[in-house]
Amino acid sequence: MSGMLHIRHLAPILVVVLTAGAAAYGLRWLQQQPCTRLVTRNMIQTDSASIHRLAMPADSTFKAAIVADRVRRHPWVRWSTATCYPTGALHLNIEERVPVLLVIDEAGHSAHFIDPGGFMMPLTGHSTFDVPLLRGLSEPYHPIKPVSHPEVRALAQALARVEAGTKQLLSEFMVTHAGIALYTVTAANGTPVEVWLGREDFALRLQRFRFFWEQHMVRHPWQSFDLIDLRFKGQIVTREAST
Repeated sequence: MSGMLHIRHLAPILVVVLTAGAAAYGLRWLQQQPCTRLVTRNMIQTDSASIHRLAMPADSTFKAAIVADRVRRHPWVRWSTATCYPTGALHLNIEERVPVLLVIDEAGHSAHFIDPGGFMMPLTGHSTFDVPLLRGLSEPYHPIKPVSHPEVRALAQALARVEAGTKQLLSEFMVTHAGIALYTVTAANGTPVEVWLGREDFALRLQRFRFFWEQHMVRHPWQSFDLIDLRFKGQIVTREAST
């Protein structure tokens, strides 16, 4: 009698053990199944066909780490991660680059974008970006290397940090022998204004330009300038426009 009672107590335990073992085996089997389908997420500017070409394996099986690494070579992709699920689908998550400058070539045509890291992205046929223009950059486009020009890279980094109110005043930059120059127009009469930014401290100098704009050009619209020099610490050198 006691033996049968002992077996009766062991039976539920045995069922639990067998069930857990079967579940573990099933989970292990699912995890070992290859990923044969690609599911992409967060693609807006990135061309899906080019992403699939980069991700496509030599055989029919996707490897998560390899796919994520290869997709990062796309000029519009800042970062990517990939996860292979037991359903056989490889989920590819993409973080796209955000343009801060639009490069204009010597012929006056739009050439490519530049992001805060200095990386260059080709134009897209379905989206536009309200970013300042950049002229005078002779460096050719490269899909996976950032711009080597130090002032342009510093400017791109600064543009990612300036406030929206400051960005509204920025229309066009020029690479010159003396560094970076900004060109904009006054709101009152449309007079063009040249702003010398130099070679460094672009975020600070753009902020100083906004303060000067609000204190002088907005409050005193009858006073116009054709040159604002922000290269000197502690002072702003200006030249009034000739009438």
